[in-house]
Amino acid sequence: MDRVGLANKSHIKVANLSIGEKQRLAVARAFVGDPKWVFCDEPTSSLDDKNANIIANLIKEESLRCKASLVLITHDSRIQTLIKFSKVLKLGDAL
Repeated sequence: MDRVGLANKSHIKVANLSIGEKQRLAVARAFVGDPKWVFCDEPTSSLDDKNANIIANLIKEESLRCKASLVLITHDSRIQTLIKFSKVLKLGDAL
């Protein structure tokens, strides 16, 4: 909760969080239990630049720590500059 800037909101019900706060919480929850696969669909779409950087770095660091395979779908060019992907597919590209 601290890494995603929500330590002071741990007592608040999820339904009462903002969309961006819910998004940050969802990313943090994705890494509980050291997953082997992490799927992210637009993980930074509702976030300002500061929080997008925090979340992109968390995804990068936690994926490496867990040795998890990461599948990330995004239109957000900010995240592409922070995470080095081994394979990038663009809509319409052949596999």
